[in-house]
Amino acid sequence: MIHWNPQKSSSNHFVAFPRPIGFSLLFVVFLILCFFTFAAITLITAKSDLDSSRTYAERQTAYYAACNRAEEKIASLNRDAAANPDTAALAAHFKEEIDDTQTLHISLLLDDNKYRITRWQVVSETDWASEMGSDNSLPILQTNDDGE
Repeated sequence: MIHWNPQKSSSNHFVAFPRPIGFSLLFVVFLILCFFTFAAITLITAKSDLDSSRTYAERQTAYYAACNRAEEKIASLNRDAAANPDTAALAAHFKEEIDDTQTLHISLLLDDNKYRITRWQVVSETDWASEMGSDNSLPILQTNDDGE
């Protein structure tokens, strides 16, 4: 599009100048860049949330599977205690593995021919220091004895 300048040139005819679109073009480019940036951030956040949700679901599934196995053992011990009350142990302790790093510790106490749960605890089997690696030192500035 041509914008006509109302001023006449020295040759007595109108001079055509292109319409100034610099600011509008820069503003539109800036808006498009903002939209793409926000879209990328949204996509990255959604992917991170999906990964976290899957990890949480896997951990919960493993925990409840271990709980189910423990409940089955407790039910079996209760059946045995009810069938043979004279030979039932006064206390029972066992572990159910949740995953490679966690174990469910269960303690039971015999009470009226039924086992009562006295401990139901998830215990981490790894040391936090070993997860960090063998070198647990902090990077601190080393100085000489004279303060340099």
